[in-house]
Formats: sequence, structure tokens, C-alpha cells
Amino acid sequence: MKSLIPYLLKNKELAEKIKYYYQIKLIINFNKSLIESFKNIRYDHESSVYDYFEKGLNIGNCHLSSLLIAPLFEDFTIERGEMEYIKDLYKTHSWLVSDDYVYDTTFLIKFPKALKEELGYQATEVITKEECLQEGTITKNIIDFVKEKNNVK
Repeated sequence: MKSLIPYLLKNKELAEKIKYYYQIKLIINFNKSLIESFKNIRYDHESSVYDYFEKGLNIGNCHLSSLLIAPLFEDFTIERGEMEYIKDLYKTHSWLVSDDYVYDTTFLIKFPKALKEELGYQATEVITKEECLQEGTITKNIIDFVKEKNNVK
């Protein structure tokens, strides 16, 4: 699976933080169980969310990628804003927050949301699960489609 972590490591200050938080296990890669669960979610008629990530489609599509994994979480918010260290590549960035953890689909990492600011994340918009599921929104349509394809209620 493709991740932009190598890009982040070009910034010396951030690289030191990332390496430190990896060492003390506050930043972890998406675990095997989570990645395997991507295989059970279809994002279209032929492909799983796992296939989507395997093809690297998560890079540059962070908002959609966060929505695609949202059905795996009981409760969540999708946050949109800036990630200081990639704003030269992408003006905006999105990530999923659940149970006090950030799940970043671009970097394939999970970390405590208390580290967001230190790692350069600044949310300017928070979309709740309820807002995602409102009738008529594209988010609801994506989540409903994914749930329907996977027989999730």
C-alpha cells in the first residue's frame, strides 16, 4: 500500500518527531486487522476498499478515503483542514477521528488526537457522523453504497 510518509521524513524537524512517536508507539501504521477489513468493504461493483488503497488511490483523495473506511467505525468525525507539512502538495487535507485517535488515510497511520497540532494538523471543518448520514449528501450516498454492497446495517 502506498503512503506519503517518505515525503514527510524529508522535513528534518518533523522526521525527528515521527521517529520518536513511532519508537514509543504513539504513531502506529494501520494494523493488519484494519487493513484486512478493507477487503470486506466494496467501493464499487468490482473492487474492494483494499484494492483502492493497494492501487494508491488514497493519495490525493484523503476525504473520499476517510469516507470509505468510516463504516468500520461505530462513531467518527471527518475533519478537514490543513496538514502543515504537505500544504505545498495539497491545499486541504482530511482525516477520520474515532475514539480519540486520528486515522490518516494518506499516511496509513493512527495516532492520539492529542498529537494533531504538534504534527501539523489543523482542522477548519468537522463533519459529524450524523452530518455525514444526512439525507441527500454525497457522504451519505457513499456510506450507504458501501454499506449496501457489504450488507452492513
